[in-house]
Amino acid sequence: MPADLFRALEFPDLQRYVDEGREEGLHLEFKTVKGASFNSQDDKRNFARALSGFANSAGGIIVWGIDARRDTEGVDRASAMIPIDPAAQLLARLNELTGEFVEPRVDGVLHRAILSEGTAGVVLSLVPESLTGPHMAKAGEDRYYKRSGDSFYRMEHFDIGDMFGRRQQPDLAATIILRSDGSMSSGGVKRHRIRAILGISNSGRGSAVAPYISLRVHDPYRIDAYGIDGNRNEGLPRVAATEVGVTAYGGSTGVVIHPGTIHPVCAVRIEMLSPGSDPADLVVEYRVTAQDVRMKDGEVRISGATIISSHESGIPSTGA
Repeated sequence: MPADLFRALEFPDLQRYVDEGREEGLHLEFKTVKGASFNSQDDKRNFARALSGFANSAGGIIVWGIDARRDTEGVDRASAMIPIDPAAQLLARLNELTGEFVEPRVDGVLHRAILSEGTAGVVLSLVPESLTGPHMAKAGEDRYYKRSGDSFYRMEHFDIGDMFGRRQQPDLAATIILRSDGSMSSGGVKRHRIRAILGISNSGRGSAVAPYISLRVHDPYRIDAYGIDGNRNEGLPRVAATEVGVTAYGGSTGVVIHPGTIHPVCAVRIEMLSPGSDPADLVVEYRVTAQDVRMKDGEVRISGATIISSHESGIPSTGA
């Protein structure tokens, strides 16, 4: 994923890209600049195209300070390290100009400098995939771009129309919220109970209608028959599941998960002995969708250590 790579890259990794001739790709672009002041119109247009193209596609990283050249097969590859000095000046300029070079603004764009020697180095720009596109490149471009292979291309009218039709989409995932469920003593042993509420979160810009989620809870845990409140109530009706060991839930069109909210679905009960051993990690595989929303598979987990700390602090804890 671009975000993971953005956080992990260090200068030796980038030097290896050059030494090995790393090729550009769907999520990776190499660029040089004419100066740390970033006043060149060509540099500004390159930035605007990348902001638009990566945001309108699957996201990506721009590495400022590496020259890419086409090989004999026509593939763009990293060919030389050209450090920017001072890298901090370019970093400041990118932070300053990000909001001006694309419309509407792309949320979540990040920049960081990696120094090679003294004040010189390279700068990385992370442009995430956007759910609020299409985004138009500015800086004299006034066009929409997408990423294909190792290049940005101008979007056709039908591409733009399709993206406008998909604006304000929900972004669904499973989440876990831990809550204390009291304690009881038996035979001199105290048992602490934690109720793990499994729900559907919506971090997108649009509302999710008629949500569906299937859950596979890993051993030693299972979905609690007493529901999310201890009175056998669950947040969505159960529906038939097609796989053994999977529990599925689905809502009608009257069920809506609004942006920035979590819809509780069911619960897992966790018991801890005092004194006793640490609880196992809670791991749940899920598949989630809603009306006109693409199906998403994922996994959500909370470690045994987090379960213990949540109990000791008495503060609800969320895992995703």
